[in-house]
Amino acid sequence: MSQIKRSFLIAILILVALVIGLVATFIDSHAINVTMKMIVIAITFVVIVLAFQSQADRRK
Repeated sequence: MSQIKRSFLIAILILVALVIGLVATFIDSHAINVTMKMIVIAITFVVIVLAFQSQADRRK
């Protein structure tokens, strides 16, 4: 995956996680709130992996 595409994907995933986190703040249902927060955590791990891959590609 090229550097530009990876950076764009990271930015989109961060924005999606922020929106989901904001929406989860205003939902009263505990089950939905917890599910949305778990999705945000999963997105965070994906972003971390992509960032490390990007850093490793730059070192080659």
